[in-house]
Amino acid sequence: MKIRNLLRNYGWMLASYVFFFIVLGILQTVFPSLELHQYQQGEIDKLLEENPWKFVVMAVIAAPILEECMFRSLVKPSQNDLIIFLCCWLWLLVLTFIPAEVNWFIKFSFLTLLIIFSFIFLRDLIPHSLQQRVCRFANLALCNDMDLHLSNFWNGTHL
Repeated sequence: MKIRNLLRNYGWMLASYVFFFIVLGILQTVFPSLELHQYQQGEIDKLLEENPWKFVVMAVIAAPILEECMFRSLVKPSQNDLIIFLCCWLWLLVLTFIPAEVNWFIKFSFLTLLIIFSFIFLRDLIPHSLQQRVCRFANLALCNDMDLHLSNFWNGTHL
């Protein structure tokens, strides 16, 4: 049963890709002035060709970890999750001030150390009572929001 569902879902995924490119081809035929090349990510292709290690570190390691820390840490957060959330946003804020000419390995090493030290610092700096109140608020807001969406789903009402 699981294998059949897996193969069916892969089939739907492949069919979606085929359908997307068929529609894309039809749109380019009907509207020749439609410029789809401006939406391609040339910088990523250039980065992959010029420095594949930097691409791997950024796309495979740094980006998924930061995304998970920023957004998944808000789903039923603990006190450590909130501190990790703040540290990741601090990481992005500091990244905007570091010049682009700095070696990428040094930059990401520095930012990794920044996350570690800021986590230790913020965990002790922010009072535990405030951390607990924010966690309770976030958990309550999330639970109420999920109940609202589930009740709308079960009642047949979709927002």
